[in-house]
Amino acid sequence: MAYSIDLSGRVAFITGASGGLGAQFARTLSAAGAAVVRASRRVEKLKELRAQIDGEGGDAHVIELDVTNHASIKSAVAHAETEVGSIDILVNNSGVSTTQRLQDVSPADYDFMFDTTVKGAFFVAQEVGKRMLARLFGQYVPPELVDEMAKDPTSYSMDGRNEELTVLFSDVRSFTTISEGLDPQELTHLMNEYLGAMTVVVREQRGTLDKYIGDAIMAFWGAPVADPEHARHAVLTAIAMQKELKLLAEPFRARGWPELHIGVGVNTGMMTVGDMGSPVRKAYTVMGDAVNLGSRLESITKQYGVGIIVGPQTHDLLKDMVFRELDKVRVKGKDEPVAIYEPLGLAGEVSAEVLAQLKTWQHALRLYRAQDWEQAELQFYNLSRQAPECKLYQLYLARVAHWQKEPPGADWDGVTTFETK
Repeated sequence: MAYSIDLSGRVAFITGASGGLGAQFARTLSAAGAAVVRASRRVEKLKELRAQIDGEGGDAHVIELDVTNHASIKSAVAHAETEVGSIDILVNNSGVSTTQRLQDVSPADYDFMFDTTVKGAFFVAQEVGKRMLARLFGQYVPPELVDEMAKDPTSYSMDGRNEELTVLFSDVRSFTTISEGLDPQELTHLMNEYLGAMTVVVREQRGTLDKYIGDAIMAFWGAPVADPEHARHAVLTAIAMQKELKLLAEPFRARGWPELHIGVGVNTGMMTVGDMGSPVRKAYTVMGDAVNLGSRLESITKQYGVGIIVGPQTHDLLKDMVFRELDKVRVKGKDEPVAIYEPLGLAGEVSAEVLAQLKTWQHALRLYRAQDWEQAELQFYNLSRQAPECKLYQLYLARVAHWQKEPPGADWDGVTTFETK
């Protein structure tokens, strides 16, 4: 479902518009074409916001008005109309509203009317509410989540906050080589097909699409709509992306396009989420060490020959999923080592053959960390015979050969350090 709204020629009156949700309403209504009149005791703050809206091409007007000095919202509106003329849209965000103070305000007096301070007291014109939320979040979240948000719009904000979330990064391998082999039109068509298919997968798992970075995709789970299973949905998305990529291989070959391969990194942790950027451009995004680690995990998937790597917190939250521990690593920019894992599938859906290999692998990894090179080499060799195409087994055989020639010493912690991103 697509949402759109045109409020050209209408005048919107917003109380308590100096920050938070009131400021969001001001920017959204202005972007839709309305002339925005904002009232607050914090006039200096309003002037700053007016400059921001004017810089975005909107029409903003500021009046000094302490709503608490009026017996009702209606009398405050009447006072404002003496300065700006007829008001078409009313948004009460004063923080002092009660249903009693709103009793003399009729929705029939306005094209649209909202009260953000009393949940359930007034949220008329539901479809317009959806459209306004869509303007704030619609480019990031699927329409069905906008519908869910519209049931209680005052619970959602683009203001920054700290939250435990899960982030996903994906990247096309050897993209430079691929791009050099296609003309600009063909490359554009290929990327549109690929990004379109991957975006559908993200949205099917309730993900928030953060951005495309060239051929890369960044998405996260848990905001703006709370998701107790954010880690699970992110990992299922990563698995589904790899499956979808295989389905794209045949139609891509039919069009003379190369088969694509991607690496996906998933990590869970505390992140700052909110509307960030400059007066020129902002985006609803996530930041923090946990986000950076997610990006680093994606970048090392190729080193291990796997399609997906997840961080330790993601792994710990998913008790019903089978993982293979790949290594303990220090990524660029981090001193503390972390365990990294490859998801193999949901418990009960992983084949007996894969589970048997996993058991042997876990034994081999223990031998490797105990510096029992001879026995570790034997186990890795047996695994490589079962799966000759597995780069991970070859990687550890090479490591064992190296350590046999140059033993690491008794204080070796078994951690692999990456010096590049």
